[in-house]
Amino acid sequence: MLNDFIRQTLEFLKYSDIHIESPSIESIEFRSDGTHGFTMSCYGFTGAAEIRNNVVLNVTIFFSLLDVLVDKKFPDLEGRSLRRRYLGLPAVNDYQILFKETYRIMKLFRNSVVHSKSSVVKNDDGFSIDYNYKDTRYRLSIGRPALRLLFSMIVHFARLQDSPYVTGILRSYYDKISDGITILSDDIGSRFGGISGGLRLKGRRYRTKDRAYRFDEGSDVLWISRFELAGPEQSWAGLDYYVTVNGQLYLIPDEALHHSGTITKDNMEDWIYDKDRFFC
Repeated sequence: MLNDFIRQTLEFLKYSDIHIESPSIESIEFRSDGTHGFTMSCYGFTGAAEIRNNVVLNVTIFFSLLDVLVDKKFPDLEGRSLRRRYLGLPAVNDYQILFKETYRIMKLFRNSVVHSKSSVVKNDDGFSIDYNYKDTRYRLSIGRPALRLLFSMIVHFARLQDSPYVTGILRSYYDKISDGITILSDDIGSRFGGISGGLRLKGRRYRTKDRAYRFDEGSDVLWISRFELAGPEQSWAGLDYYVTVNGQLYLIPDEALHHSGTITKDNMEDWIYDKDRFFC
């Protein structure tokens, strides 16, 4: 039943007009004449059902999806209050912190539309919440781009497996969400959960199978002939390299390479390719 709810909700969102932020992924092909070209590999959610401006409906849908994920991942938390569910979520690594803090913000949003709909105020920049419940003041100010990324993270939690690649993308989203929240106060406190300085992957990805790579004799270090993006692109785009070693396919982000273009065989294990661990 939980899996059916998740699948059907994702299918509904796929055909709605809610924009789900996903990496823009293109294949890059290098030609013999030294030029290169691009072809689109992955597309985001697109649809026609007009629900994006209904914040109460959006919060209800996305919180319900996230709440069901909690039931699926942590069945021992089923039946507890939302606060106890949040406190019971693990926070050992960045992926778990991302999941937990997403739940916290969505809990605040969900409670506001249940207990005090009038407290949810839409403005030019985004949304604000300010209400009191059981001697606690709840406040949130979040920009529209940050809220879109928050909703997008919930979809990716539901669609994808935990992996270094997914976490690298979601860390980048979380940084922007944190920047987009200017006020936060609830029954947990007023500080947003922090994550490590680990790998951040840029939101546009170019994937290539055409770069040379090799292991030097007797070495466990792989060298990849890196491709350097044009100046402006370096700030918002990154490359992923397909590499096959002993019949195993890897997809290695440029950001994971040493500046010399190398990666150890042990570290390559993080990048074993499976489409459910790499968005597509």
